[in-house]
Amino acid sequence: MKWIMLKYPGNFQLRVSSHTSIIIMNEKLFVHPYFELYDFDQLPENRDCYLMDEVYAKAYEKTMLDVFARIDAKPWEVGYVSYVAVRLNGTESATISWYPNIGNRLHEVITQLPRSVFFRCVECWQYNEKPRIFVEGNWLRQLNCRENSVFCMIDAIGTKNAIKSNKLTRTTLVRLREEIDLLSNSNPDISFISFADTVILKSSWVGKDINSYQPEKIIKIIYQIKDIYWKLLDLRVYAVLTQGSNAYYQDTSLHISKTQNHVCLNSLGFPFAQLKEIEEDARTHIRNKRNSGFDIYIDETFLKSLNFKSDVRASTFSTYYHSKTTGTSPRYYCFNYETLLKELNTD
Repeated sequence: MKWIMLKYPGNFQLRVSSHTSIIIMNEKLFVHPYFELYDFDQLPENRDCYLMDEVYAKAYEKTMLDVFARIDAKPWEVGYVSYVAVRLNGTESATISWYPNIGNRLHEVITQLPRSVFFRCVECWQYNEKPRIFVEGNWLRQLNCRENSVFCMIDAIGTKNAIKSNKLTRTTLVRLREEIDLLSNSNPDISFISFADTVILKSSWVGKDINSYQPEKIIKIIYQIKDIYWKLLDLRVYAVLTQGSNAYYQDTSLHISKTQNHVCLNSLGFPFAQLKEIEEDARTHIRNKRNSGFDIYIDETFLKSLNFKSDVRASTFSTYYHSKTTGTSPRYYCFNYETLLKELNTD
């Protein structure tokens, strides 16, 4: 195995292997009593934290030691930070919220932080320093370059009655397919998968390219699909939305085999399980008459990242649901289409 010695500010040396794993040689970090260290399975939950490349650990320690000694130093100038919050600790991985954009929207993505990439977590609350989680640099770079997606499921209401009344003829269903074809042709950046009574949408974006993320666009497309179903089949539809990471980080959002008999969404089933969980919970509330039924149900992480004209979330119907996939109780919000579109910046 080939090893290379790298020098960083303050005579800090790193030994880097050909596998890009980093070992800090004979260094005990953050031993000053003002530093509070956290083990991986005890990371501070539901607090604002910084995620940093481990190569900056020694430089950050040195800067803070200067601060303790009342020497002029600026810890905020050390390295680069990503904004995260730990949601749920675990043995082999922790569930975290990663915020790729907090400039013009609160964009939150739920992902996993593996134990294998964890280096240190340190806090210095006496100096109002947020916890900093130092991780393997390659993993952090992949996080920022990873493709993520918005997932949407649109279902028609009253399909059984439509079948009984012979509304779903082959002629009308072919027209439905053709209309969705036209819509997909004009939106090539969004993947469309349809059944006669269900449409699945997937819109992808890359973390490092903030401008590639335009979630408001998919709301407008849902509205167009709503009109198509009403015009052709006289059926109302409802939609459920969430977002998450792709399992195929560097691939397109949709894969179709050369023989065109295999379609892969290039994703784990996790976001679709979330969509079903929200849908089932909403149906339960409707049966129990807790709400009269809405047009669109949005996971909280996706809602936060939408670009609203004003803060309308407090006036919308919201509820918690227990997620079997994460073991947590996230919240989702309910809207009618017209209300949501009116409050969004969609230009």
